[in-house]
Amino acid sequence: MSINNPRIEIATAYPNLEEISVGKGKGMTLRGDIQTDQGVKLAFVKLLSLEGIAREAICSVLARKLQLPVRQGYYVSLLSTQFHGKAGNIESLAFGTLHDFTRLFRLKELSGFEAELLKWPDLLNSAVFDEWIANGDRLPNNMAFERGGVFWLFDHDEAFPGHVSAGTPVNSQLLALLAKEKAEFELYQIRNKALDIVKSYEQVNWDEIHTWVRATEFKYLEQYFVKQIKFLRARIPEMRNILTQDLGIKQTELLFSDSQKHPKNQNHEN
Repeated sequence: MSINNPRIEIATAYPNLEEISVGKGKGMTLRGDIQTDQGVKLAFVKLLSLEGIAREAICSVLARKLQLPVRQGYYVSLLSTQFHGKAGNIESLAFGTLHDFTRLFRLKELSGFEAELLKWPDLLNSAVFDEWIANGDRLPNNMAFERGGVFWLFDHDEAFPGHVSAGTPVNSQLLALLAKEKAEFELYQIRNKALDIVKSYEQVNWDEIHTWVRATEFKYLEQYFVKQIKFLRARIPEMRNILTQDLGIKQTELLFSDSQKHPKNQNHEN
């Protein structure tokens, strides 16, 4: 799936915002019109803390950079709305994503969608991404199904949880689906493909990411970006062990040195 423009854009909300229910999640979610550089757009707007906005922004930028199915993200000013001063932060800033009228069905559970998901080309990429950002909360309601076998990823409220260290698995629900009822050799194959994806994380240009989240323009968000990027960079070398644990690979891998390949009583010439 080709997705352009990873950068977070800037928008201003109109006063017609209305609260909607999207299931569990942090912050209040609104729907209404926002003014963007491309004109007026209908959007979902989330009222979050500044750290929550930074979390959504960096996950949006990284996902779109990695060609994952995430909608365009916006920093949305609420100064012209009734939510000014009630946004969850002193800046009256919110995080928005476009609502393009496509009929989507939010997944509450995997049951009923497993066959479609297993055919979805972005399944492994999305599963590994969730492990990288330590997001164990893809379901319920943070993933949606569109006709034609397309799935979209929404909301990263639970990414970068404070209790998770760089090396801690988070039991990705998508990775568990891939591992379900697989033989040991199949799990190794999945992990090898997943590690190829991890290699693309090693190539991320963090200065570019810093620019795309507009950290220098939103100085009050920058401290959170610094912390999140530090976590992501530290997690990359841990991904092999994380994937091994969450895929349920049980067989111990033994690496033998050349000396171990020789019988103990073998004589060697000096």
